[in-house]
Amino acid sequence: AGSGACHAAIVRDGSRIFPLTVGTLPPDLDKIFTDDLGGIEFYAQASQVPAELKDVATCGALVLWAR
Repeated sequence: AGSGACHAAIVRDGSRIFPLTVGTLPPDLDKIFTDDLGGIEFYAQASQVPAELKDVATCGALVLWAR
């Protein structure tokens, strides 16, 4: 088994934006305009992720909320 990087899932306003397909790289977070963000939640481990995200967040999750 490989020991590739494990990236946190990224969810914006309830919709998963990463990963959308297997093997894709995470988006450039510098491209997300902070003026549009009303809140950010970060769960470092899968065991901390809320139940509604368990299916996509095997390596934690970054949850973004718009204003």
